[in-house]
Amino acid sequence: MSETEKLVMKAKKGDRESLAQLIKSIKEILYKTAFTYLKNRDGALDAFSETSYRICERINSLKKPEAFKSWAMSILVNICREQIRKNKNEVFLSNEDMPSDEYETDDSSIMSIDIARALDSLCKKHREVLILRYYSDLEVKEIARILGISEGTVKSRIHYALKKLDGYFKKMEVVI
Repeated sequence: MSETEKLVMKAKKGDRESLAQLIKSIKEILYKTAFTYLKNRDGALDAFSETSYRICERINSLKKPEAFKSWAMSILVNICREQIRKNKNEVFLSNEDMPSDEYETDDSSIMSIDIARALDSLCKKHREVLILRYYSDLEVKEIARILGISEGTVKSRIHYALKKLDGYFKKMEVVI
């Protein structure tokens, strides 16, 4: 039995410290994923907080302790989707529209902006699988479970998304 499974079992019995350890063990991946979905710090923090709350409320509904990470990620993805739906009519300034303290940018920040724009050019279903696979570092099987689709569909979406990104960067004459 893995450490995560032991912590889940303790958390299900009411051990708050074990529950806190579980959330701490995946906090970075949850925040990173939320930020990639929502594209703003405040929204990502809100999604992370709501995810943590729902994990605490629903830990007893987790059937497979070994699936804790993907279960938590599916909660987060659903929260991010809810926020995106709610905020559809709101306008947010992107980071590049905000005033900067620095007048010079390095190549890595320019590349990050290019990648963010490229991801934005994809449809939701393709962007979503890339975020989960490459930003959240999840396996195809976990992504399929989180999104409620087959592994073959996940692989297909990743393939087509990467193909579209390749075309996007070739059009932009950017080489990664």
